[in-house]
Amino acid sequence: MAKPILAKGVTAWMRSGEAAGRVLSAKIDEVKRHVDEALSGDVDGVHDMRVAVKRLREGLRLFWKLLPRTRAQESMPLVDALNDALGLVRDRDVLIEHAEWVRTQDPSSGPLVDGLEAGWVRDRVMQLDEVVAMWRRLAREEDFERRLRGLAAQTRKRDRPLNALPVDRFAYLTITRRTDAVRTRMPEAAGGQAEPLHRLRISVKRLKYTMEPFLEVLPALPDAYEPVAQAQESLGLTHDFDVLQASMVEQARTARASEEPSSEAAMAVVTARRSELYAAADRDTQVLATEEWHGRLLDALD
Repeated sequence: MAKPILAKGVTAWMRSGEAAGRVLSAKIDEVKRHVDEALSGDVDGVHDMRVAVKRLREGLRLFWKLLPRTRAQESMPLVDALNDALGLVRDRDVLIEHAEWVRTQDPSSGPLVDGLEAGWVRDRVMQLDEVVAMWRRLAREEDFERRLRGLAAQTRKRDRPLNALPVDRFAYLTITRRTDAVRTRMPEAAGGQAEPLHRLRISVKRLKYTMEPFLEVLPALPDAYEPVAQAQESLGLTHDFDVLQASMVEQARTARASEEPSSEAAMAVVTARRSELYAAADRDTQVLATEEWHGRLLDALD
């Protein structure tokens, strides 16, 4: 994953509205950096642009109450649509990669994996075409960049009490709120079921993206950020295998009888790997429940 472009010149005592404008401008730059590579169809380029768009979206969410309401409400659906379109392509890339792993672990899974991969490759071609068309439309008709840069500029100028809040105080309020959301999700995910884990993954991901803009502003924050990033990665891999497992079950259900033995063997491989990934994800997320980690976080925000 490409490293984020962090806003320059943001300080702990700066007005939050000024910082928000700088952060959003940096996120726009980050999206633009990956456009050409992503639209060419490069797997890493798609991944990097999708992450950049996600960071832009989370930046809009993070600073939502500081933004000019009308401009923000016009811009967010465009960012959401671009994120979702890139996500469909990225999801196919991830599934294809994991399917290749299944084939190496169980060569007899060929018929099942071949059927899945063929469909994913077809879907990816169509979905990438949708991304290319969407980006061209956003750039030409929606004036995407100018709209977002205007939003960032207006946010920097807004004279409202919340926009005047110092950055360190704003960081404390937003990061602790997202931390509470993660801790609330953890008990329901303890059984390892797919849906509760998915909800926990989203909460951890939002906490991670909330912390990122402040990593260079609060010197001790990276120490608390690293376990969050690790938990998000572990939960993401577990989710990938939940999606792969569900796809294989559906493919096996419609497979010919002669393919059933290979389907069962492949499913056993995927189930075992998913168990390993969940165990790792559980260990990583439990770190975020410890008083030691929470104390480090509060010290960093102090």
